[in-house]
Amino acid sequence: MSDPIRENMDEAYLKCVDAMEDNPEGYYLVVEWKEDHTPVGTCCIFPENGNYDIGYCIAKDHWKEGLGTEVVDAVIRWVKAEGGKSITGEVADINLASVALLRKFGFSEDRKTRYKKWGEETYFDAHYYKLNLIS
Repeated sequence: MSDPIRENMDEAYLKCVDAMEDNPEGYYLVVEWKEDHTPVGTCCIFPENGNYDIGYCIAKDHWKEGLGTEVVDAVIRWVKAEGGKSITGEVADINLASVALLRKFGFSEDRKTRYKKWGEETYFDAHYYKLNLIS
C-alpha cells in the first residue's frame, strides 16, 4: 500500500527501484509461478541485528490464491535457516487480509505506526507485527 501509483513514480522513486538489485542491506525478490516463472508479486527482506523486516505484495489478479501464505511461509523458513531471532512487518490497519495472514503465522502487534504513500498526501495508520523465533 505504500508503493505509488504509476502516475506518482517520480525520478527519485525510479532511482530507488533501479538501485534495489545491488543494495547490500536487503534482499528484493520476485514472486513467480512455479510452473512458468510468470511474475505475480514481490517480496523484500532487510536483516538487522537478528531481526528480519519483511514486505510483500501479490498482484491483485492473484489475491486469494494462497500466494501470500506461500511467500510468508518461505520467508519464515529462510530466516530460521539463517539463524534469525525475529521477523517484523509493517501493515496498514485497513489491510485486513495482510493482518490476518501474519496472525495466521503467529505474528502479534508490536507497535503502532503511521506512514505516507509515496507521491501522495495519503496516510495509513499501521502496526508493526512481530514473530519471535527464539523464546
